[in-house]
Amino acid sequence: MALVSQTTIVAGCFGRSCWAGRPSGVGGPILDQAQEAANHVAGRTRLLCSGAVIKEASLNTARISKVVILGGGTAGWMTAAALAKLFAPRIKIALVESDDIGTIGVGEATIPTIHWFNELIGLNEAEFMLATNASFKLGIEFVDWAGPEHRYFHPFGQYGIALGGVSFHHRWLKARREGLTRALSTYSLTTRLALDGRFAKPVQDPKSILSTLGYAYHFDAGLYARYLRTLCEAQGVMRHEGKVARVERDPETGFVTAL
Repeated sequence: MALVSQTTIVAGCFGRSCWAGRPSGVGGPILDQAQEAANHVAGRTRLLCSGAVIKEASLNTARISKVVILGGGTAGWMTAAALAKLFAPRIKIALVESDDIGTIGVGEATIPTIHWFNELIGLNEAEFMLATNASFKLGIEFVDWAGPEHRYFHPFGQYGIALGGVSFHHRWLKARREGLTRALSTYSLTTRLALDGRFAKPVQDPKSILSTLGYAYHFDAGLYARYLRTLCEAQGVMRHEGKVARVERDPETGFVTAL
């Protein structure tokens, strides 16, 4: 039995692969992908799957009425959450996954662009962190980076302060040539907080040193998918339990038409 007919099939388009794109404007790649999806729904663009063009073709002018996401986990439920927020109830959203296949239960390490997605779906930070056993993340440490026993900490924040014309690290490099001995990390409040095991949220006031901070999260990927599923189902997303036995495609365009 076909679950869908004349439907858009999406495979994790709001998952990790799409985040590799270049940020554009305030919304960044997540909102760019949302606009791409909106254009596709209107029948004016190309079908995307994990950020790659499958095939370019003239689409039917009829509006898409249902979208089916194949596969759950973090990427699948993030896709469902984003599409439901943008298009429900005008477009019906469904997701197909199987408990028999399961997902890899690991800790999910994010970068600050996760805030774009959270803002898009209206995520409550306190509830999300409690539900996923999350912790704040100030950066990434690379061990044996330049050689054995060398460590490099990449902070999620800026170095120094914003100075007109030239970025701070260029000024630091010039100062090094002139005899400065302080490491670049000395000028990163985010690095200092991480080393001291402390945390503070950034503020909007550019005159405050706290405005130089940035952060992300570390959370349980399985719990995150479960949390997003709860949000999605509250917005009308339908979950279908089972494995896909057959895929039907349009003979001319190659697009998936039914599962």
